[in-house]
Amino acid sequence: MSQENKETETGLMSSKYWRLLLVLLAGLFIFGAPYVVYLASKVLKRGVFFTFTGGLLSLIIGFLLVWYLIKNKVIT
Repeated sequence: MSQENKETETGLMSSKYWRLLLVLLAGLFIFGAPYVVYLASKVLKRGVFFTFTGGLLSLIIGFLLVWYLIKNKVIT
């Protein structure tokens, strides 16, 4: 019989609740990017450059968070 060596995780990846929160935040950043653009243009009355950069920044943060989660094997 073989035994599996389980590595101890530290930091944010040690708790299943933190991993769940990071996955939800990644989805919110990625799929919420169009709403950031809409809110910035309609509610905050900002210009096109501000709204476009806000949405693009939200999308980039979401993709970086997904990349981090895939790298740490939270999402397979």
